[in-house]
Amino acid sequence: MNQADANKQIDQMIAFIMQEAKEKAEEIRVKTEKEFMADKLSIETQQNVVIRQEHEKAKKQALIQKKIEKSKKSAETRFAIMRARNDRMNELKEAVIKRLAVVSKGKQYADLVRFLIAQGLMTILENHVRLRVRQEDLQIVKTELPAAIKLFQKTMHDASGVTPNVNVEIDTEFLPPGPVEGKVGNFSCGGVELHARGSQIICRNTLDHRLDLAFDALKPSIRAALFGVRAKDNSKPKDTKKHLVRV
Repeated sequence: MNQADANKQIDQMIAFIMQEAKEKAEEIRVKTEKEFMADKLSIETQQNVVIRQEHEKAKKQALIQKKIEKSKKSAETRFAIMRARNDRMNELKEAVIKRLAVVSKGKQYADLVRFLIAQGLMTILENHVRLRVRQEDLQIVKTELPAAIKLFQKTMHDASGVTPNVNVEIDTEFLPPGPVEGKVGNFSCGGVELHARGSQIICRNTLDHRLDLAFDALKPSIRAALFGVRAKDNSKPKDTKKHLVRV
């Protein structure tokens, strides 16, 4: 083989090697590009998933916050309505108390005291009773007490045929005085309290306590009249001895 043939073969070998190198390089480039695109797509997909999750999370949080705000506003509205209604009920009760305070200044108050004492004695049914009254009613009570005891005994005799003996003393401790315009504090519109067995049994037959009982019993009807709220039908029998307290 002469030098020319040898050089030709060498050139062919070099060309073959270069071609293989180019093909291998192209193969590596294509593979690398595919892997890069696959990794890029995977990363973008993961990022999109994260973005969607964050978006959904933010959307849910916004929806929850909106519901919370709506519920809060609704609750505030309900509370405002309740406060306004309670204020109106209290105003009505205050107006009734003002009118009730005038009762003790009327001519028939002495008769009322007599009946309240007799009713209290029928409720408490004790032999020894202390009568607690307002200091300003002391003279009226002293005057009406004998008649009240007789009324109690007659009523019990007519009902049972037995005339009970009862000893009633006027307590040295008084109920709060009557209300005074512009003054605050404890006050009483009148009536009596009956105590027995060392105040273990108390019958509150004051005008204030009877007003509280009547107001509580009529509250559904009052609300219906004032606010258009339908009164509930309470089928349970009324407790007629709520003014009797055992301690």
